[in-house]
Amino acid sequence: MSPIALVAPGPGGWARALEPCGNRPFLAWVLREVARHGVEEVCLPGAPEAVRALPLPRPLRLRTAGEVPPDAPRWQADRLAAPDGTFEIATPPGLARARRELPALALGRRALLLDRDGVLNIDRGYVGSRERWEWMPGAIAALRRATARGWQVFVVTNQSGIARGLYTEADLRALMAWAGGELRAAGALLDDWRFCPYHPEAALPQWRGDHPWRKPRPGMLLDVLACWELDAHRALMVGDAATDLQAAAAAGVRGLRFPGGDLAAFLAAEL
Repeated sequence: MSPIALVAPGPGGWARALEPCGNRPFLAWVLREVARHGVEEVCLPGAPEAVRALPLPRPLRLRTAGEVPPDAPRWQADRLAAPDGTFEIATPPGLARARRELPALALGRRALLLDRDGVLNIDRGYVGSRERWEWMPGAIAALRRATARGWQVFVVTNQSGIARGLYTEADLRALMAWAGGELRAAGALLDDWRFCPYHPEAALPQWRGDHPWRKPRPGMLLDVLACWELDAHRALMVGDAATDLQAAAAAGVRGLRFPGGDLAAFLAAEL
């Protein structure tokens, strides 16, 4: 079962939750924060039809009825607890503050984009399962520090192991879901991730080609920046290969080449 959360109306009700706040209804800000925590499906019992038209950073599955697991996280539709503070709209002063501060906060967020193999995990060659995964020293500590300091964290990774038939998309998604859960348990957030399974010499014909998302092309980075409405000039790309830095430069993002070792120590001056 995919991660699910319950968003229920607070004292202000759904009408207050849908009031404008900057360039989107307040509830849209709540759902953006829900998505940051790895949730893929949101239950909004009794929500009006207008909820389905809300702008989201990525396609969350929304439903208005059905059973919710008892251990699913609970969110209040007119109260947003973000790493940068708590915003509530159940009272007029709270709504006024949220309208004033949230748009500027979103535009000011910094983005840490990471290659995966050789940065987040030890590169053992085509890692597609938990059995072959080993965290890079300092990786969890680095992401925990980034999260605590308000960075949004993303992974952008070429995955030609899929094109070579070594593992499947489902295998990769299961592995990344597990890694995201490990990070959340340690107090870090992996906000989102992108992968490119294409390769010009793929063994599987459906993945054969030079896709615009395959680094050194910048497609994955550009998609993350657009999807989460982030400023390229406030983003940092960390990779272990020249292709990572080339992709960063093409996207207008500053790049750092990680030589290996302890990732937290390497990024100490940046975070």
